[in-house]
Amino acid sequence: MARVLIIDDSLTVVGATRKILEAVGLEVLVLESFAELPRMMRQMTPDAVLLDLEIPGLSGETFGQYVRRCETRHTPIIIYSSQPTHILRAAARELDAEGVVEKGVPEDVLRTIVCDVIRNNGVREKFPKAFRAGSASVA
Repeated sequence: MARVLIIDDSLTVVGATRKILEAVGLEVLVLESFAELPRMMRQMTPDAVLLDLEIPGLSGETFGQYVRRCETRHTPIIIYSSQPTHILRAAARELDAEGVVEKGVPEDVLRTIVCDVIRNNGVREKFPKAFRAGSASVA
């Protein structure tokens, strides 16, 4: 099963996002504290990281740079934030992120972007059979 690590300080956003992604068979991991990141990247090996840019006390860009230092293999980062589009795109360039999703997009858009990023990084075999062909909606 493909794994997505959510880095967001909002429990409401984490809960809603978890529900959306688990509905398509993804395993969702949630970063509880900054100190857990090295262990999660090493032991849980997420297939993608969904990263909020608005984290109190530490910028999303700093978190993203730390993800890059902790990863044991390339892990796609998807910027997931309510910041203006130009800020999201600048952060994506800085972190070499593979996707940008504005918070508040329809559920199917979020699912499609996350699933496409994971698939495009060679993780097809971890998807439930129904989703390997390219559909990110429950059939």
